[in-house]
Amino acid sequence: MNFSRKWIVSFGMLAALSPVTSFARGAEIVEIPVEAAFAPAQGFDDNDNIQIVLHGWLPNACYTVGDYKIETDSTAKTMKIHQFAMRKTDAMCAEETSMPEHLKMAIPFTTEISLGQLSAGDYKFGYQEPSGDFGFRDINVGVSPVPSIDAMPYAAVTNAVIPDVVSALDDLVVTVSGVLNSSCTELDDKVEFRKLKDVFIVLPVIKVKPGVLCAQVIRPFEKTLNLGKTAPGHYLIHVRSMAGKAVNRVIEVWR
Repeated sequence: MNFSRKWIVSFGMLAALSPVTSFARGAEIVEIPVEAAFAPAQGFDDNDNIQIVLHGWLPNACYTVGDYKIETDSTAKTMKIHQFAMRKTDAMCAEETSMPEHLKMAIPFTTEISLGQLSAGDYKFGYQEPSGDFGFRDINVGVSPVPSIDAMPYAAVTNAVIPDVVSALDDLVVTVSGVLNSSCTELDDKVEFRKLKDVFIVLPVIKVKPGVLCAQVIRPFEKTLNLGKTAPGHYLIHVRSMAGKAVNRVIEVWR
């Protein structure tokens, strides 16, 4: 883990969080709320890299996304995630009400958090909502049926393209791309997906071509999927990938 970007601490050792922390001349660190937090409620195994995705809004152009902190209660299997931002306090940011109008607009952000491997069981993770309360979501981690990272041979996905904003009248269409690393494999024609509440889980599996000599050859692939229509709200497109790190995209469906 890159500990320059995050801190993981236990409940017993964590002091009370200060809402505003001095950072440097002309800047300060503030905790900001999160509008939505995503993770598949089911589908992770105890040898997967567990990923959580946060989505929120920075108040204006004076803010940039900062680090996050995780409070962990291993006994209760509960994690609280605190998202921080750096706020400029000098120049035009010294008086935000006098800023140009286009710089006063809120700015969307997404933070992807890797928790690594967790033992099998039920977990809860919490995040500060705009109301100031902590919302909680559940994750179930199952026992892996095989010793490898992925129970199914997923393709090496590198990108998933879908508009950030989609009308509720339109289908969700995502284009998944990546590479195949051998001459004897190909992407399965039928790429399955399933929807668990506000998370679409896409499963791009590879298959072996019979009678073809296997050699290490890098070949690109691209697949477009229609996920259908869904109700207005925020959603996570979670695309499984080889080596255990999924590709995640947050979208908003408008009424």
